[in-house]
Amino acid sequence: MPASIVLFHGVTLDGYIAEPDGGIGFLSEFDGTEFGYEAFAAGVSISVLGRATFDQVAAMPESAPFPGGRTIVVTSRPLPASAAGLETYAGDVGPLARRLRTETDGAIWIVGGAAIVRAFLAAGEVDRIEHQMLPVLLGDGISVYERIGRRTRLRLAGTKTYERGIVNVTYDVERQPKLG
Repeated sequence: MPASIVLFHGVTLDGYIAEPDGGIGFLSEFDGTEFGYEAFAAGVSISVLGRATFDQVAAMPESAPFPGGRTIVVTSRPLPASAAGLETYAGDVGPLARRLRTETDGAIWIVGGAAIVRAFLAAGEVDRIEHQMLPVLLGDGISVYERIGRRTRLRLAGTKTYERGIVNVTYDVERQPKLG
């Protein structure tokens, strides 16, 4: 069975993953709160993130490696020397997704941000979405699903409530038949 490609992220109740300037300071309110990350991370083999997310994480003093041991940054620019051991990829994410599915049996985590999430969704290469719905309304910000370029049907796979009002909502992506 090929690996699953999964979106696992915190999102505000009004659908934002970041503030208008890209900041994620609102997340600090939930530091130390259990919301299922440890269990999720245990099944991750490969983490894939966009360049903006890489730059944001690299600037954090407490940044740690992503789970799975293998991290790929989708970027057309070279990474700094301090990013030794990370892989880079430039181009359409469809071929990358299909290749990664053959290289692991574990989950492939699309870490973010919005551009990389939209690219994987537009390519039809997402199997599961796990939203950590945060009890916050930003009113404006960066939407993870705006302009994905295709209708995507979802099937509810489950929900779980965590402390501080966080609700995990998990959807399986229904495969659309290929035309042509």
